[in-house]
Amino acid sequence: MRKKILWLLALTAILLAWQGIRLSPSYQASPTYAEESMRERARIILVPLDGRPPCRRFPVNAGEIAGLRVDVPPTKLQDYYSERGDAAGMRAWAMESASGADAAILSIDQLLYGGLLAAREGSATDDEIEA
Repeated sequence: MRKKILWLLALTAILLAWQGIRLSPSYQASPTYAEESMRERARIILVPLDGRPPCRRFPVNAGEIAGLRVDVPPTKLQDYYSERGDAAGMRAWAMESASGADAAILSIDQLLYGGLLAAREGSATDDEIEA
């Protein structure tokens, strides 16, 4: 009786393993970076909300994973904690970089006020806002 139960358990385990292998998804290879570089990669310019990594570095990394080129402005134009960024310089960089770009992601707070914190503080003068 005990042998029959052991044989039954062994047969059940083999059938379950076979069924699991048969039903497991087969993964197709995704294009490698070398294959992506053979064709022209899409280019996106990004004017981030501020200089924090989630706003600046993460989109660049995500673009690399997706096979996209994400261009960001030089850090000297970007805000730094409570210090405003160079809004005029940022606008000039965006206008220069936009030619030849396939898409643009623009933070209006960065372009108008010099960053998210500066926009919330309302530290821009009327002349700066008008410009």
